[in-house]
Amino acid sequence: MYLLDRNVFSCYLVLFRLRYRTLQFYRCHRRQRKPDAPTASGHPLQTSGVGPTKLMELLVKLNKRSGSQMAKINFVFGQVLSFESLGGNTIALDGSVQGPAVDAASRKFSFDHHAGCIRLVTLATCQQVATAIRLGLVIDEETEIVINDIDADTTIAVWLLLHPESVDEPRIKELVERIGLTDAHGPIFPPHAIHRELGPAYGSKDPQTLEMLETFLVKVTQYANGEWKEPAVRPDRKADGFGWSPKTGWQRVSGVNGFDEVYTAGFLAGVLYTNAPNGTKLYTIGKRSDLVPLQLGPGATKRPPTSVEDYRKDTILGALALAELEGNPEQSHAANWGGATTVGGSPRNPDGSQSRLKPEQIFKICKGFTGGR
Repeated sequence: MYLLDRNVFSCYLVLFRLRYRTLQFYRCHRRQRKPDAPTASGHPLQTSGVGPTKLMELLVKLNKRSGSQMAKINFVFGQVLSFESLGGNTIALDGSVQGPAVDAASRKFSFDHHAGCIRLVTLATCQQVATAIRLGLVIDEETEIVINDIDADTTIAVWLLLHPESVDEPRIKELVERIGLTDAHGPIFPPHAIHRELGPAYGSKDPQTLEMLETFLVKVTQYANGEWKEPAVRPDRKADGFGWSPKTGWQRVSGVNGFDEVYTAGFLAGVLYTNAPNGTKLYTIGKRSDLVPLQLGPGATKRPPTSVEDYRKDTILGALALAELEGNPEQSHAANWGGATTVGGSPRNPDGSQSRLKPEQIFKICKGFTGGR
């Protein structure tokens, strides 16, 4: 009789814990607050209409981890916040605040590698988060995670903050290392098989949302549990652009594997572009590392810029930002061309539009920084 009672009690205990974690998971991703309700950072929290039933199914089938620490996710797409504007117990990820920063007393942190650092020796955001967790970073139900864009680095960083107990699992350690190296230094480090599955496809016109992030987080959980399978066929990511090296100057390039082919062809830097909404184009510009003698960025003297005077004329990103404003006076400074010393890109406007500059204009501006070659 005692054994029977103990087994019944154990079943009830398991169900209670499952229900408790489900409610925590629901609070994390779908906190029921008005869209204009302020969060700890003082910025609106994006909410969703996805109900708890779907989340229960996802939790039971896919999120088999235990002991997860849950937090709120605030998605401020395309916005760049100041570190000072963050409230206590807030973690800003991967460019939502420019540059790494720590205020342990207020429990607010920025894990970033795009500004205020030497990219050559600065870890990617997911690697910074993994290290911080090992060193004692505290995450609880009231922690606010702030993101402004979704890519594999951000996805892994968010997942780690939701599953800090898994940071030293072998599969996760390898994933963080591989994703981090590729994100920080580009495809010169071959991407992990799941890398492209953890962010929107290059040139994707789909709006970035918390629902989209959730699908990527689920894939990480599947991978952690040994359940993820690599797609048999990957869709091509066709893009055109230009590649540069001191020997060849700027040359036209075209391919389906992004910067992989640019660097494999021997170029040290490149610009790739594809179509974006409203007749605009999405441009990405990058170089192998800070060792390449090309003044790529940053584009402004402060983040975000607030006036024309803030843009640098001695970098490619600065020149592109000024050209964008000349051709499109309505372009906001906050969403204009931006980036760091080794990578940058075209405007990220709220309506999904990007740059109105033509490829020929980009080509001419880039050649102006390399002696016309």
